[in-house]
Amino acid sequence: MNLSDAASDEERVGPEPAGHDDKDWTVVIANGCPECSFIGAGPSQLAGLIRESIEFWSDALRRPGATERLHPTVWSPLEYACHLTDLSHVFHERIDAILTQETPALANFDGEQAAIDGRYHERGVDQVIEAYADAAEAVAVQFLRVAPDQWDRKGRRSDGMVFTLSTLGTYYAHELVHHEFDVRRLQGRVQRWHSGRRHLAPLEGSE
Repeated sequence: MNLSDAASDEERVGPEPAGHDDKDWTVVIANGCPECSFIGAGPSQLAGLIRESIEFWSDALRRPGATERLHPTVWSPLEYACHLTDLSHVFHERIDAILTQETPALANFDGEQAAIDGRYHERGVDQVIEAYADAAEAVAVQFLRVAPDQWDRKGRRSDGMVFTLSTLGTYYAHELVHHEFDVRRLQGRVQRWHSGRRHLAPLEGSE
């Protein structure tokens, strides 16, 4: 194999897969998350939290090094944003299914495989910022349109876990908060939650 062939193979293979996470994160619905200090998000908080996350990712992806991995098996900020974009599409479909069907089966999502198949590392910053904003805003609008008597509607994941729209919203909110926390750590900032409000320390030298 010559050098050009080797380079082509490397481009096709892409970066090393991120470490597999097999933890059952549904525990955060009832217990919160000790790692990122997420303590829950009620129906009235969801749209605002989602829209705040759009602002966060627009800023985070424009910071130096946002497209680079600091460790071979840890996603870059860009890849985290791609993950949340795809995840938002999945949750949009789940919410729609719960609103229109009686206890529907909720499709699975393999985030690690999606990152490989979608070649997250090759995407452009502006493209990802726009894609996440569109996907997240669509979910925010969905939650705003949920009627008070619809929050207890249910859907069932393939492992048997039953979500109401309310607990599904909490689960999605934790995904946003936790991955924001992941990226703040990568970029030298810290995020903590208390009584539904985020407290963060800005990156040294930033405004």
